[in-house]
Amino acid sequence: METLQISKENALKAHEGASEKGKSLLENLFGAKIFKKGLVERITCFDDVCVEMGKDPKEYICTSKNPIDIMINALLKWILAAEYFNEGKEPDWSNSNQRKYLPWLKYTAGSGWSFDAVGHWSTGTRCGSRQHFLDPAHVEHCAKVMPEIFIDFIKHS
Repeated sequence: METLQISKENALKAHEGASEKGKSLLENLFGAKIFKKGLVERITCFDDVCVEMGKDPKEYICTSKNPIDIMINALLKWILAAEYFNEGKEPDWSNSNQRKYLPWLKYTAGSGWSFDAVGHWSTGTRCGSRQHFLDPAHVEHCAKVMPEIFIDFIKHS
């Protein structure tokens, strides 16, 4: 039996440009895991989080002008994003060596709100436990691709 060789780069390119049938064929040949993008690459907006979590993004649309409703809706989105990126892992609140990360935003006159940095808290936190991310890269990514969630929470709380 003759063996064919293909570079991973070429397989990924072929998969990206393939039809659903072609993608299925490639996944059967090489294994679906090879083509699965990482958490960060799969998420470009809050709707992506919803799709990955099996939720309807329309359930998280806030039409109210009430600042409390806007803040609560933003908090629900923040918690869902943290749950997704933490991959079901709960922070260990008895472990002071395990860092829990949050986004830091800044307000600049003329520019408005923007991502500034990632902050971490030890187990003595001033923030709700469900809002923490376990990986600083994940919280930074969320703050950059979904800043409205964090801004709505800060502005209205």
